[in-house]
Order: sequence, then C-alpha cells, then structure tokens
Amino acid sequence: MRRPYAWAGFVVFVLPIEEYFVSDEAKREIAKLWRPEVDVWLTFAGGLLLLWAAFRAWDTQRQLGHKSSPDSSRHELAELKLQLAQQKRRHLTADQRSALVEALKDSGEPLRINVVYHHLNDEAEEYARQFSAALLPERFAGGATPDDIPADLEGVVLRVKDLHAIPPGARRLSNALTKAGIDHQLAPLTGVRAALAPSDYFDLAIGRLK
Repeated sequence: MRRPYAWAGFVVFVLPIEEYFVSDEAKREIAKLWRPEVDVWLTFAGGLLLLWAAFRAWDTQRQLGHKSSPDSSRHELAELKLQLAQQKRRHLTADQRSALVEALKDSGEPLRINVVYHHLNDEAEEYARQFSAALLPERFAGGATPDDIPADLEGVVLRVKDLHAIPPGARRLSNALTKAGIDHQLAPLTGVRAALAPSDYFDLAIGRLK
C-alpha cells in the first residue's frame, strides 16, 4: 500500500518543484547522462543493487536477532522442560502392585487407605490413580482424590496426625510399601486437616516428582 502513495507524492510534490527550479539547459545535460552509450545509468543501477543487498542483509540479521531474543529463548526452554517432565513420569510396576496388595492381605485386619494428591499436579494425579487402581479391587482404598497438600511435598508420603503415635494401619501400609520396594516417607499432617483429623487418621499422599 505504501508504493502507490510514494509515487503519487513524487508526482504531486517533487515534479512541480523540479519543473520550476531546474532550467531547461540543466535538464538537457541530465538527460544526456542517461543515454545508453553513457555508463552513468549502469553505475546508478549498480548502486541500487548494492543498496538492496545491504537492506536484505540487515533484514536477515534483524530476523535472526528476533528469533534469538530473550523471550524466544525462554519459550524454547519452557517447551524443553515440558518435554522432559512428560518423559519423567512415575509408574507402579506389575511386581510392585502385586507385592503391595499381597503384603496388605497378609497383614490381617481390614484396612481403608485414603489416597490423595496435589490438586494442581497432573503427574502426581496419574501416579495416585495407579495406587488406587491397585488397591480398589481388594477394597483397601477408594478413588484417588485431590487435596490441598503442600506444593513442595515430594514423593510418596504417608501422613499421620502425630509422628509419636503412628496408627497401626499406617504402620501396616508402611511395611507393605517397603516390601513392594516403593520408596516413601512418614510426615505429619498440616493445615486444616491436621486440626480436624482424628488421632488414628492417616493417608497416602502423592507429592510432586523428586
């Protein structure tokens, strides 16, 4: 859209000024320079080509600089982190599921396990659902549920109200996890749940990936 306006401006403003101020003799001398036998027009054309090449080189460098800008680098880094996070997902193996269920069966009395996960962590949710799927057929647990657990909680955590008075069910679950080769830790409950939970409450909390 700019080129038609540029030519229109040249015709409307430049030509009238040139017609008024440039003498006829000067016009004739200038016209002689543009004859085919004179090399001035070749020099002029070469100059235009050099200007065009310089502009193309500058435009290419500008685009490369834009692609390598801090915002672009941060975007590429975020995509790389996302790909790595998708690759690093936890899974319960068939042997772990079998060993966990068998150990809980051997422990005797009925057991009800609350499996929870951080409500904003999809990887933790997927891992928690694997525990629930393994325990649900034997009615050791229901479905995994989201919970407002601390965002910095890592790994598989067996949470109890008081670490000095661990409920028998929590001990049985801890032993079963150990037999199944599932790394875990004991930790006290926090927040509102710690204040409202009964003394024998415990749950299996799935935190973020270590």
